[in-house]
Amino acid sequence: MNAERVSLHDWVFKSPVDGTTRRRRLPFSNILVLTGFNVLEGLGIDDPDKAKGRNYVFRARGRDLKGAQFDFATLSRVDFTGAHLENASLIEAQLDRASFDHAQLRGAWLRSAQLQGASLDRAQLQGAVLDGAQLQGSYLLGAQFQGASLGGAQFQGAYLFGAQLQGADLFGAQLQGAMLVSSSLQGASLDYAQFQFASLDEANFDGASLTYANLQGASLRKASLIAADLSDASLWRTNLDEISIVAVTLRDSPDQWLPVWRPEGEKAQPWDDSAYQGLRKVMESLPPNALRDPALNRIRILDCANTDTTLASCDRSPPLPPEADAWRKAVIHARAEYTGYAQALALVLKVLVCSAPYAVDVLRGLLFASRHGSLSRFEATGPNAPKMVDFIMSKDCPVSASLTEADKARLLQIKRDAIKEAGR
Repeated sequence: MNAERVSLHDWVFKSPVDGTTRRRRLPFSNILVLTGFNVLEGLGIDDPDKAKGRNYVFRARGRDLKGAQFDFATLSRVDFTGAHLENASLIEAQLDRASFDHAQLRGAWLRSAQLQGASLDRAQLQGAVLDGAQLQGSYLLGAQFQGASLGGAQFQGAYLFGAQLQGADLFGAQLQGAMLVSSSLQGASLDYAQFQFASLDEANFDGASLTYANLQGASLRKASLIAADLSDASLWRTNLDEISIVAVTLRDSPDQWLPVWRPEGEKAQPWDDSAYQGLRKVMESLPPNALRDPALNRIRILDCANTDTTLASCDRSPPLPPEADAWRKAVIHARAEYTGYAQALALVLKVLVCSAPYAVDVLRGLLFASRHGSLSRFEATGPNAPKMVDFIMSKDCPVSASLTEADKARLLQIKRDAIKEAGR
């Protein structure tokens, strides 16, 4: 039994909150519990219209709120700039237009949180859980999401310039019209993610999985796609100018370059004016800030009424324009057989885990991204996994010093499974 030693002080004053009652287990605990709290009611503001003229209704800048419980709370327009919210829980909290700039949110729970139009520039969200979070039109400049869980999160029109998403899980995330220029997505799980007309120029997708991702109309100019999985990704009207693409895995999919899109778990559907107008309505509903108009301008690339002759037609029959055909050939030329892809992926992941900032969070994201039924990025390396695991657990890889017993057990399990599979 490996019970963790806890000091008497921490046992009394930092006792955890009961997961069922959401109350302190001991009366002297200093963990803040404000489940269902409404900041306007707490401030005696009986009419929300009275607070409309304020940028923030309350300032909690730099506060120590580690482990605080704000589940189902209404904290709209609260300033949490620089606050310490590590391992805090804000499940389904109303946080629209709140500020978390430079806030410490590592390991925090923000599942289904309402963060529309919020500011999280350079926020520390490593290993945080934001599944289903509403982040439409939010500002996330340089936000740190290494190893975070963002499945189904809503990022339409969000500003993620330079965001760090290495090893993050964005399965089915909605990123239409989002700005991810120069973002780092190495080893991220992006299956079924919606990237229509997103700005992904100079983004790094090395080792990422983009199976069934919708990239129609997105711009990936000068992006890096080394050892990426592009199986069944939709690339109609996608700008792939000057991309770095090597050893990708790519199934022969007749729909890949055609005007279709694929909702999560559904068959490919034709892209037509009805689909375009539906997506445009979603973008028009974004918070009215400086991000919405540029997103609405970029969406025109997917309009079938667009007369730009350099764009692929909405009609399936005409051949691709020369530039689009050149991009298609470049992607096909970069395709590798399974052995070459798995070997390149192992090299990408080994370098990533042994050199990335917050490497242990990245590692955990790469280990446990298989909860949607697909292989984790580590498992996808196949017969290369045993040697990769040995190196990562050795003194030659700095992350080895940060591994927990659970991390080591998971790594060794992947190694055993790979050896067993190779022996069949």
